[in-house]
Amino acid sequence: MATKVSRVKTIDIKNGPTGKVYRMTYGEEQSMRSRLLFSRIISAGWFEAFWYPIFMLSSIAAFIMILLVEKNFSIILLFSTLEILLSMVANNLVARGYRYALILSIIALIVYTYVAFAEKMWGEVIIHIVAFIPLEIAAFFQWKSGVSNDGKEKLEKINNTTLKQILFGLVIFAVGTSSVWAFLHFVLHQRFAIFNAVSIIAFLTGDILRNKRYKIFWYYFIIGNAAGIALWLCVSTNVTIDTIPLILSYAATLSNNVNGIFIWRKLDKQSRETKVYLLAKRDIKIKRILALKHEHLKYKYVPKFQPDVVKLNNEIK
Repeated sequence: MATKVSRVKTIDIKNGPTGKVYRMTYGEEQSMRSRLLFSRIISAGWFEAFWYPIFMLSSIAAFIMILLVEKNFSIILLFSTLEILLSMVANNLVARGYRYALILSIIALIVYTYVAFAEKMWGEVIIHIVAFIPLEIAAFFQWKSGVSNDGKEKLEKINNTTLKQILFGLVIFAVGTSSVWAFLHFVLHQRFAIFNAVSIIAFLTGDILRNKRYKIFWYYFIIGNAAGIALWLCVSTNVTIDTIPLILSYAATLSNNVNGIFIWRKLDKQSRETKVYLLAKRDIKIKRILALKHEHLKYKYVPKFQPDVVKLNNEIK
């Protein structure tokens, strides 16, 4: 008969009065686990502690509900649910500045493009193939110059925009939205073209700014996600309910975009503090400073080009 071995939960007190192994009580064990869980939540962030469970459980619940309602498995439903899980993780890790999250974002965009193609959202299909996916790939390489060198591939350098750049971006956004809407509505005869046009230009502008590490891109992403919710809400209520998970996906990334604003502000502050620290630690080349000072004094007074000071003083007297 085999002997059943149970795990004994003990803790070794090396500096204790007896030096013996101390057996933890059930209450102490639960207290230690609670403290460990709490510390992990603090390190990960309170936002993520609630955000991940809410939207992931909601997407799974929506998947099951739609299956029960339609009583038929749909590849569109499967890909829509997969897209929300991929985009959530990718968007949150991008918000935290992790460069490798862009690879996951590329996969999410490919899945989304397939769903848009199946639902004949031609504006989404075209812009993803022509711009969004290539921009995501470009971001992976452009971010390389701004990440840390500690192996974590985490973004360190954040850029700020001027008022002139902000106003210029808003003008481009208005003109671009109008042009895309006209093309989708009058040429492709696409349904719900206005929401698609706003989403396309907002994300296109946001992607370009994100690649250059301008933190203002989060505001364009918020506009794009709000338009995306309106777009797929119209599709889900008028065409098919299989795309309901995409509404949840846009809602999840919309809320995370707000979180991203605060995270990038913090990254920007840390970036500035790092610059100040590096300047303070920089070696001062005193010999070079003295040489420049000597050079300056040599050309400070040249009699050829300056008035005769002695003569002037005598004239004043």
